[in-house]
Amino acid sequence: MTSDKDKRIDVMQPATGASANNTDEVYMSIAPTIAGGDRVSERAPAEDTAANCDDGDETKTSLAASNVPLSPEELQILLTYSTLLALTRHPSRPVVDLDIPAQVRQLDAFLAGDITEDGVATHWSAKSNGSERLRQYQNLCDQLVPSLAAAIKKQSQANLNAEPKNRVHGDINPEHESLSQLFLSKDLVTLYGALVEKARKKGLDPDVDPWTHPTKFDKMKAFFESIYVLQYDFDNWQHKRPKPIFNQTARLDAEEFIRVMNKRDCIRVHHRVTTPLGKVLAQLDIIPEIAIKYTEQELTRMWRDKTRPKYLVPDPAAVTIPNKQRDTSWVTSDDGETWTRDETTWTPTFKFMVFDTATHAYIHQHLVDLDHLDQIDLNDDTSVLKYRKKLSQWRNRDTGETTKARDPWTDDERAIVYEWVNAWVKKNGVDKLLPRVMESGREDLQATLVAKTGFLRSVDSVSGWARQQITNKPSEPLGMLYIEGQKLAARIEAGENVPDDERYPDEAIDIADFLAKANPQTSSKHNKSGKKRKLDSDDDTSIDSGSDEDDDDDDLLPSSPRQSDKRPRLSAKGRMQLGRDAYLTKAEMDARDEAYATKGVDETVEEDEDINREVDMIFEFGDDDEEGVVGEDD
Repeated sequence: MTSDKDKRIDVMQPATGASANNTDEVYMSIAPTIAGGDRVSERAPAEDTAANCDDGDETKTSLAASNVPLSPEELQILLTYSTLLALTRHPSRPVVDLDIPAQVRQLDAFLAGDITEDGVATHWSAKSNGSERLRQYQNLCDQLVPSLAAAIKKQSQANLNAEPKNRVHGDINPEHESLSQLFLSKDLVTLYGALVEKARKKGLDPDVDPWTHPTKFDKMKAFFESIYVLQYDFDNWQHKRPKPIFNQTARLDAEEFIRVMNKRDCIRVHHRVTTPLGKVLAQLDIIPEIAIKYTEQELTRMWRDKTRPKYLVPDPAAVTIPNKQRDTSWVTSDDGETWTRDETTWTPTFKFMVFDTATHAYIHQHLVDLDHLDQIDLNDDTSVLKYRKKLSQWRNRDTGETTKARDPWTDDERAIVYEWVNAWVKKNGVDKLLPRVMESGREDLQATLVAKTGFLRSVDSVSGWARQQITNKPSEPLGMLYIEGQKLAARIEAGENVPDDERYPDEAIDIADFLAKANPQTSSKHNKSGKKRKLDSDDDTSIDSGSDEDDDDDDLLPSSPRQSDKRPRLSAKGRMQLGRDAYLTKAEMDARDEAYATKGVDETVEEDEDINREVDMIFEFGDDDEEGVVGEDD
């Protein structure tokens, strides 16, 4: 065992006794006793220990010779070393480590009042880790407890030599690691102070090994033993920590609150779950500790009050699944918990805690479905989208914020979609272009878009945008083409012979005209426009729904009529250009539209209802808001 002398640093001048006068003059005079007496004193012969103690600093002033009461700091140090010495005498022969930095942290917490009634520190000062503070403490110990420190080292070395298990450290015999911790409450130190002052009046020095005097210090030995016996579980070889008390209320039985020692008003929350397939997931978060303990009824009222601002820990936007990257895929670890892609790693977050903004009270929690966590695959768009949607719903419902802003569709992307539609219409006919086409061909459309732009959007994002353009944007190219297709279908249904070049056009949407007008005009107008534009994005950002809207400006003038066209053509901004209809009278056009109106409207309404049902499913929420039932969010 490494000698503690090797760990010491240069000492400074002894601390003055200016603080010594702060000790209470009235002490309790009752000391607890424990049966059993000096159980292991024969293992350390009195003459050896006494001789060792006599090797101390000869210039050390005897505490018994001074009439100045000891300060709380001095009493705490004396009690710490006396109890650690008693610990070395336990029959299990523990090796005791004088962990100076830990002693300083515990002492400073004691002096600052940052300890519980059990003596457990609730906060550590950053100053305790400073080299100056460590030097001051080491110097004080050298002056105050040199005999006790020497006795602890001597007995620990004897235990190390006598007990073979003590020589084994690590995973083989973890129960025989060195011991060092103690909890000393203020009441305990005060009681010890009373005993010390009585002993000093009789000329006894507290810096002495009680086991060197088998009968004189019986009560003191019993007192020291009573401290560590209550704190150590020698069967499991661990220091028992009293269960902490917090003002925050745990929402689940499996939650464990742990103090954050360097942040006074914070709690660390540890949570573990086991999925149905046996996968063990762990999560660690830091939450605020509050000054007021709220009742369950008060917490429930905060949660159900939809007008109260709330926030989530962790923020779903910070822990959602990262964006896709081109030509890369995710690789999972052997335990299936960690996913890796290049330098990026991701582990699932399964619990989100809801806090009231005004009080910072922990009022509710959301849990990701464990079955989904068993099956989640970051390379599968459906699995990823399901996880992201759930996180987005919770964040939007509790805070009113979306998980992530969606990227706007560029003119180049729009042109690629128009090219794909042109090819589809040339093959299948304008009259067959329905919103469901964008759903059935979404994989091909998405693959085409990604291949030509390199910008990754999910199949849901692509098909959703195209459907919205068809059904809700009658002045946009896809919307106009859909309306024209419905009219053409009505003509065919009525028995009219429609020419193939009108039903299967080479270019239903004029792409060149669209790009020519979009690049110099619309981009600048979008930047200057005061309108809000609902954005779209790749698969991770289309969490809120499978579709979106694009509020482009619709005030561009249409192109001049092209008299050679047999059918209307669509301009850059979706304006209908006059073709065959230019030769019809107004009465003829009205009569034709009236004859075909019913069928076209019915089919349009049917498609809109399908989309509305899909959106309703995406945004359908459970009843856990009101009932607080875990596991019903899905």
